[in-house]
Amino acid sequence: MPANASGVIYALGGFSGGLALYVKDGVLSYEYNLFEIQRTHIKAKGKLPTGKAKIEVETIYVERKPAGPLKVVLKVDGKEVASGQVPVSAPLGFTANDALDFGIDLGSPVGIEYYDQAPFKFNGTIEGAQVKYLGSADAAPPLQRRARHAKRECPWASPTAESASSIPCTSEGNFT
Repeated sequence: MPANASGVIYALGGFSGGLALYVKDGVLSYEYNLFEIQRTHIKAKGKLPTGKAKIEVETIYVERKPAGPLKVVLKVDGKEVASGQVPVSAPLGFTANDALDFGIDLGSPVGIEYYDQAPFKFNGTIEGAQVKYLGSADAAPPLQRRARHAKRECPWASPTAESASSIPCTSEGNFT
């Protein structure tokens, strides 16, 4: 992670709706854009350390219902640096028609905070990224199991309400 890192780590969707994890002036930030109706910002209090870092985003439904609130936790090297709640989630998911980008936001920018700097290319190196469930497939109701088997694994990565589960998922990556 460079000193005063800046840029998009990942962005899904666009200005009309989506979510983004980004760094601005060294501060890790997350924005959930509910179709321009409501924007939720979650930010770390301090700057990211320089050097290699593992960044994780945990997303957990607070209530088992479409459009239910989400708890979002940002971690750096396993330590929580910020958390917050998205009051209303997208009931049917975001479109990937605009873009799913890593290291840059090539479509219309998801984040209002970096809108004027779009495409807001990350000035560090992303060594990898993964998305995984933290819960058990057997613990989910049938619709949620069916959604997982269809490879619709996280609430922000699915085009259907079937994936709106309370099983937490995480996205993570290593950065320098």
